[in-house]
Amino acid sequence: MKNNAVVLDSFAIIGFLKNEPSADIIQTILHNANDSNQQLYMNTINFGEVIYTCLRQQGIAYAQLVESEMLQLPVNYVENDWPLVKKAAFIKWNTPISYANCFVAATAQQFAAKIVTGDPEFKKLEHAFEIEWLPQR
Repeated sequence: MKNNAVVLDSFAIIGFLKNEPSADIIQTILHNANDSNQQLYMNTINFGEVIYTCLRQQGIAYAQLVESEMLQLPVNYVENDWPLVKKAAFIKWNTPISYANCFVAATAQQFAAKIVTGDPEFKKLEHAFEIEWLPQR
């Protein structure tokens, strides 16, 4: 990897929100992004996963609060155009992982970024992507 770009997945953000063992690592990544030229990315599909999880677990008020707080983070939220959707589709075709995780991988490809996750599904992509592993829940 030539730059220090990072793609966060929903596992990373949910762990941060729930103050799980990975929260300190994500806090450091967010702090470093504020204090350096490190670029953080999250695909809007994965942002939606976070919101859906919050809705399911704690309801609409909490989900709205999380959305507001996430929009204040030093993260570039990546909208999906056709080329990115096509990348995700090809990743899904080649790798048995969730379609949402394919958008994490496609975003990492687009920005030559490492993926920060603890989701074991990404073990299937270790050969093709740089992955920083977070502690398991």
